[in-house]
Amino acid sequence: MGPYAPAGPNWQRAIRSDVTRSLRAVEIECPNPEDLAKRWGQLFELDAQDLGNSRFQIVLDAGAIRFLPGSGSEAVFAGVELLAAKPSTAELCGVRFRLVDA
Repeated sequence: MGPYAPAGPNWQRAIRSDVTRSLRAVEIECPNPEDLAKRWGQLFELDAQDLGNSRFQIVLDAGAIRFLPGSGSEAVFAGVELLAAKPSTAELCGVRFRLVDA
């Protein structure tokens, strides 16, 4: 992991792998998940996978972007899924944080 100026020069020392291990996915809720997933897939030059129930995802080298049906008129960043030592769920400023078992 390289430098990340907003976090300071020694941000890697603050990593707590005993709590969270990796980012597994982010979730975007939108009016038409299929169309948005296909568009992002074109940008990444990757196929969008149909997960059923109007849910789609693009699998990246590390993690995935999921596109879910939303009730709003625009796409919104709605969730984060982290691989963690202890499963739990929380919501912060309207964003779901799901910690899933390794």
